Amino acid sequence: AMAVMYIETPLPVIVVLHNAEYQGAIATQHMGKHEAQHLGHVFNLPPDRVVQETFIEGKFCMLKPVVDFAREHQEGFGICAVSRNYALEASQK
Repeated sequence: AMAVMYIETPLPVIVVLHNAEYQGAIATQHMGKHEAQHLGHVFNLPPDRVVQETFIEGKFCMLKPVVDFAREHQEGFGICAVSRNYALEASQK
């Protein structure tokens, strides 16, 4: 899901969500500047970009970049869910 952070030209993507609440999230306490620097090093990305594109309420989420990408470049098309309940949950967040 983070692969979209490395492409220069937008291309079509499809994302299948099983449980948007947990998929892609890493159980952590609030992450700050130090953790962002570490993740930036791990993923070879600027720490500010890691915070902007992968943090939700101080937590690291690898799913966020591709969901935001589909919303921005595909008007939300390409985001699918395995059930109506998960689709409703994801559309509200």
